[in-house]
Amino acid sequence: MQRRNFVNAFTVGLMGWIAAESKDAHPASAQAVTPVMPVTAPTLPSEIESLAVKQQHIDWICKMAVEIGAIKPGMTREDLRRLFREEGGFYFSTMRLHRTYIYRNCDLIKVDVHFQPVPDDRDSKGRPSSLERPEDIITKISYPFFNSVR
Repeated sequence: MQRRNFVNAFTVGLMGWIAAESKDAHPASAQAVTPVMPVTAPTLPSEIESLAVKQQHIDWICKMAVEIGAIKPGMTREDLRRLFREEGGFYFSTMRLHRTYIYRNCDLIKVDVHFQPVPDDRDSKGRPSSLERPEDIITKISYPFFNSVR
């Protein structure tokens, strides 16, 4: 039953793609292309349940993408820390300018972020400070990526 539904859905999708492609090339022939088999709705409880779980996963991914997409250059390190935490490990003075952050809702999702330090932030000897400041400005943020799972 599952295989037939998959084949039906695949066939309809493929035929729709062919129709769209042929419509661009030959508008008159696009109307002649129709699906071979109708798509049937899932009928078994396990099929319906798996579709509901799949939809929940899709909804979560969409929510995550919107949240992460809201972080833009020009925002501060403090804004970033509302959704992300610093990746662990040793701290080096260069990390004030570039650091990897972990999404708070899923430890597998990370972003690399570049910062512009707060102007006139000096240590007691007049050197530029190497300490991270909440006011540091984001200059670049990577697309979200997954941590390797091993």
